[in-house]
Amino acid sequence: MSDYAHDSTTTFVSGGHLHFGYDWIRSNYAPLFQPGARRDSLRFEEMYSRELSPTLAQVFGRYILFRDGKTTSSGPFTLIMQRQGTAWKILHDQSGSDTR
Repeated sequence: MSDYAHDSTTTFVSGGHLHFGYDWIRSNYAPLFQPGARRDSLRFEEMYSRELSPTLAQVFGRYILFRDGKTTSSGPFTLIMQRQGTAWKILHDQSGSDTR
């Protein structure tokens, strides 16, 4: 969660719907990280970034979630990121899923 801008205007597209706010993102992901929850590992491929301004960037790529050597989910993503101090924070996250 530390990669997301802690703001009510941070946006996340999931399941074809636009969601607003850091709090929504956190509440959506919190159950996945409860003690004892079984989690997938994450890797990124085909990464590309484009500077939009000195403090804004667009990032494209593919995510792959995997467990026990098998892919559990994958797809393309687009992020809009903003430099805040010395860190880059996600302002917008749109991730899709590959068809199975």
